[in-house]
Amino acid sequence: SSLLGSLFATFRADLLRQLLYAFFWSVFMYSPPFFLNRLLSYVADQRSGTLASAHMDAIGLLVGTLLMSACLQQAAFYGQHIAIRARAILSSVVFEKCLRRRACATVPETAERSEPSDDLDDLDDQDDAAVRDSGSITNLLNVDVKNISEALSYTHLFVGSGIQILIALTFLSFLLGWATACGIASMIPVYLASRYVGRNFTQVMARLLKSSDKRLSVVSEVMQTIRIIKLFAWEPQFRERIMAARDAELQVLWRRMMMFIAFMAISMGGPVLIMVVTLGAYTAVFEQPLTASVAFTTVALFNSLRRAVEQVPEMLFWLLQCRVSAGRIEIFLAEEEARRLERGQTADSPSAGPSGKEDALGFEHAQFRWTHAMNVSDDGQLVLCPDTVRRSSISGGFTLSNLNVLFPIGKLSVIAGPTGSGKTSLLMALLGGKQARSF
Repeated sequence: SSLLGSLFATFRADLLRQLLYAFFWSVFMYSPPFFLNRLLSYVADQRSGTLASAHMDAIGLLVGTLLMSACLQQAAFYGQHIAIRARAILSSVVFEKCLRRRACATVPETAERSEPSDDLDDLDDQDDAAVRDSGSITNLLNVDVKNISEALSYTHLFVGSGIQILIALTFLSFLLGWATACGIASMIPVYLASRYVGRNFTQVMARLLKSSDKRLSVVSEVMQTIRIIKLFAWEPQFRERIMAARDAELQVLWRRMMMFIAFMAISMGGPVLIMVVTLGAYTAVFEQPLTASVAFTTVALFNSLRRAVEQVPEMLFWLLQCRVSAGRIEIFLAEEEARRLERGQTADSPSAGPSGKEDALGFEHAQFRWTHAMNVSDDGQLVLCPDTVRRSSISGGFTLSNLNVLFPIGKLSVIAGPTGSGKTSLLMALLGGKQARSF
């Protein structure tokens, strides 16, 4: 199952309570316009009711407002409860994966990628299966986990907004009749514009997270090798790389802000357009009198409708960010893992130890290499390897070949050699961190 599906199944009880309170919150939100309409009708024509019923309507205004606030606070409480627990679970899952994943791991070809594709022209494409360093993993914990947890905490607002819009349109249809149909028809272009902006925002958000990963990777690389950079006077080259990554991130961030502005313009202008069209059709087309009870109640309903519609873009932002972040975490969790090493077994061989010895650990005629080559690129930029910094033009990267080595269990073994000879790579091969090419 998907990551979001598993989270929904885990918190289904709290989500059900949250949505139940969201439903009652949405219903009680329209109790003030209902009682206001009854009061204004009594003031305009006292024959429509009694003084006692008018007093009850006034009390209903107060009680409805209190119940609306209480239900909203309860829904927010359950939302925060879900968010805190979800963030703890996702953080622990990501940390656990960091301990079990291979160094330079890749995503298996059978793993499905739920992250949406995009084709922005201002940035180069990046491979999702690229090597993840501490910077990109930190981005998963600080950004993606936060996006998912906050989207879960505000689920009641998204569901409540939909219910409130439905109740408002139903109330308006009883109050204004067929004029409401004209207002609903005016919502079609608003919906199409929101859908177009939302689709583009999903693509921009995916690109923004990739750009942040790239920037954090470069900064982490500099921090880890700052002594080597100072020793070889590579400051200008790395400064250019950092600024290039930051400029690319700022370009995508600017496009994200443009999408947000478009969303807000649609959300604020949509209710005004619907109100103008509805009241215009009610008075001009259907030639109905605009009395005080109808006018003030309609304005109150449209104010409630405006607040509900204004929440929709923000909730869509959270849901789209949640979708993109969930896809990124799923890709990370689908990466290769180092096999648990048992006595008499190598990390990539299902058979017993070399020469069938059960009290030893090692290889016979083995060849290992990193999944991704870490060399100097064509433009002279240094690309760091997880275990060593190498300048090499060998195709395929650093490889350990013709390994015939045996380590006795329970005894001390020493691996010695010059820098870059493959000592760390040999240990990573024993731990399953390197991919076996042959045995």
